[in-house]
Amino acid sequence: MSTERIPPTPAQQRRVNIGMLIQFHLAAIGHIALWVLMFTYLLYNPHPDPADEGHFIIEIFVYQGLPISFGFLIAVYIFFRCLLAYANFGTALKIMIAFNVFHAVICCLTIIAPVRLLIPILLYSFALYHYRTTWLNAQIEARENGEPADVS
Repeated sequence: MSTERIPPTPAQQRRVNIGMLIQFHLAAIGHIALWVLMFTYLLYNPHPDPADEGHFIIEIFVYQGLPISFGFLIAVYIFFRCLLAYANFGTALKIMIAFNVFHAVICCLTIIAPVRLLIPILLYSFALYHYRTTWLNAQIEARENGEPADVS
């Protein structure tokens, strides 16, 4: 067997695409809903009391925090797509799973982010398991045919 990449099956690609759809669309909807909620609060409370720290924090989130966070969301989406396009499929899935688990652990104080990330993590894990099984079957077949096995 040569050192060529084993392409993912359509079922594996479908699992990854569904996981990314769920992960990033739910996150985008959540970001937009939170931004609209905070923005409407600012519209109905335009002149806050100078001692009102909550209003100041909401202004920071609305005008700086949420747009920057949404930008990071788009950057991670582009990063994941580039990984899937240019890296080995198995390696890309391992990195995506690691990013999602890390994000879920960081956001464990809020129950929404870990629950939202659970389905994509499971879908990516299933795709990785089946990809790894396909890779191992190709290794066994190469050994049976007397070809040198790829140990990467």
